[in-house]
Amino acid sequence: MLIIVFSISTMIAFIVMIFQYTKVSKLNRRMALHEQELDKLNNMKNKLFSIIGHDLRAPLAKICTVLDLYDDDEDVFTPQEKRRSSMTLKVIQKLPVIPWTKCCTGANR
Repeated sequence: MLIIVFSISTMIAFIVMIFQYTKVSKLNRRMALHEQELDKLNNMKNKLFSIIGHDLRAPLAKICTVLDLYDDDEDVFTPQEKRRSSMTLKVIQKLPVIPWTKCCTGANR
């Protein structure tokens, strides 16, 4: 009688272990799929911030370069216009998006 009870409890424990293993396996597969999706979304986010950082920085840098070329010519741009564009570029370069973008994308521009 004791052997039968032991055998039944062993079989029940084995069935529970199989059920738990199956459940954990399914969860691991779901987690792997979610991880792939997260990597895909993270890469998309990095590209987006890289584009945003470039689109903010590049035009203003070009404007400042043009202003530097006309540095001596007061007829084209006033000193106030030059100062404003330079200050705007400095403000944009200090935005947390740009250093964060460089960090996340691995870009060192």
